[in-house]
Amino acid sequence: MVNLQEDKPEFLANFFTDEEIAAYTTYEFAHLSERGEFAIKRARYLNGSNFDRVARILPELNLYCKKNLPGSNFAPPLSNRGCIKYKPQTKNLRDVRDTEPEEDFFKPLWTGYDSIQECFNVSIKECYVEQLKQYQEQAQYVGHDITIPSLKFGASEFQISPRGAKGFTYMLQTDDVMLLISNPANDWAVSVRYLSAGLIEWGIEALRDQIFRLLDKISVPRSADYARLSRIDVATDFYSEKFAECLKPSILDGLVLPAKCKARNDELLSMYIQSGRLDTLTIGTKKSLQLQVYDKAKEIEQASGKTYFYKLWGMVAKANIWRFEVRFFSEFLRNRGILTFEQFEEFRNELISEALNIRRLTVPSSDKNRSRWAYHPLYTFVRRQFFCGNYGLAIGRYVTGQRQVLAAQAIKRIAGDVRSLSVLVNYGLYDERQVEVIFGKVYRQIKSDKQHADKCDAAAERYKFVGEAVA
Repeated sequence: MVNLQEDKPEFLANFFTDEEIAAYTTYEFAHLSERGEFAIKRARYLNGSNFDRVARILPELNLYCKKNLPGSNFAPPLSNRGCIKYKPQTKNLRDVRDTEPEEDFFKPLWTGYDSIQECFNVSIKECYVEQLKQYQEQAQYVGHDITIPSLKFGASEFQISPRGAKGFTYMLQTDDVMLLISNPANDWAVSVRYLSAGLIEWGIEALRDQIFRLLDKISVPRSADYARLSRIDVATDFYSEKFAECLKPSILDGLVLPAKCKARNDELLSMYIQSGRLDTLTIGTKKSLQLQVYDKAKEIEQASGKTYFYKLWGMVAKANIWRFEVRFFSEFLRNRGILTFEQFEEFRNELISEALNIRRLTVPSSDKNRSRWAYHPLYTFVRRQFFCGNYGLAIGRYVTGQRQVLAAQAIKRIAGDVRSLSVLVNYGLYDERQVEVIFGKVYRQIKSDKQHADKCDAAAERYKFVGEAVA
C-alpha cells in the first residue's frame, strides 16, 4: 500500500505540509481498516485544523486514492452542499470613489457576527433519534417546550419544541444556539443556528467547539467534509444624531445595482416608515444577498429586548443608535465557492466589499453614468468598520433583567383583573374590602388545583431562559 507521507503526489507536495497530509491519512487508513465511525473524530482530535484544510482537496485525493489505495472511495455526495467544484473566487469590482462623512457624524459602537447558520452531513445515532421522538411527543402532550436532560450544550440543556420548523421535523434550542433536524435518514439533515446572544457572550469559536463536541457524541459523519455554511450575517452599530435626516425615501435616488440584476425593484427594496420617518431600509432578497439599515435602539426597546448590547456599546441609548447588516445566503456563497465558515473568514473583507458594491447607495451627481457615482457617506463609514472591526469580542454570560420586567408586567395585569372583578361582583362599584375576599379565593383555587405541580413545571420550562440574554 502506498504511504502518502513518503510517496506524496505532486499536487500534495506543492500545497500541503507533511503534518497536513498526516491529518488526512489518519482518517484514510482508519476508514480502510473498517473503523470509520471513529476515524474522523480521531483525525480531528489528533490534527485539528490541518484535517479541515486538507479535506478541501477531497476530489484530488479521491482520484489519487482510487488508483493507489485499493477499496477506497471517498466521492462526495452529488449535491450542491457536498460537491467541491472549485476554490473560492472573488469578483473583480468596479472602483468606486468614497464620499467622506462629516466629522463626528458617525460614532462607531460595535462590529461583529449577528447570526451564523451551518448544516452538517451526519447520521444521528438511533438511540438519540428515539429520544427525539419520545421527548417531542411529551412536548406535544403537555403543550410546551420540555428539556432533554441527555442533550447538553456546555452547561445548558436543550429544550425541544412540540413542533418542528419549516422544513425541519425537530427544533431544539438553548439561549445560545438552535438545533434544527429534518428527517434523520437524509443527507445534510442537521442545521445549527448560532444565535446573536451566544455569539455576543461567548464568540463563534467557543460555540462551534461545543457543537462539534455534541455532534461527536450523538452522530457519525457521513463524509470527511461534512460541514457547510448556510447563512451568515455581519453587522455594525453606530451612534448618529443626524443620520435620521439622511434616511428618507429620497436616499434611493442614489441606489445602484448591477446591470445584470434580474430582480424587480419591488423585490429588492423594502421600507418601513413610522411616524413619517424611514426606520428600516432593506436592499436585496433572502434568496441571495440582503443589506439592511434600521433603528437598533427602537428595535431593542419595542421588540427584541437585547439589552446586552448596552454593555457592548458602553451606553444605555434609547435613540440615535443604528445598525447596518449584511446578510449572506447560501446562493451567494455557493456562487463564489464559499462552502465553510473558515473560507468565509479567509475572504470576509472581499465578500463584504462585493456586497456593498453590487447593492450600493451613492451620492447622485450630474454624471449620466450612474456606475461612476461615489459611495454614500454611510457606505464609506460601514466599509471601514467592517474591515477594521474585532469580530471575536465576547462579553461572557449576561443577565438581561427581563425576569424583573415580566414580573412587574404580571403584577400590573393581576391588579387590573382584580379591579375589574371587584367592579363586576359589586354591580359596577369598586370595593376594597372585596379585594381581600378575591385574593383569598385565588389562593384557595391554587391550593385545590390537582394539576398544580404540573402547571408549575410547565411555567418553569416556559421561563427557563428568561433571565439570560437570548436572540
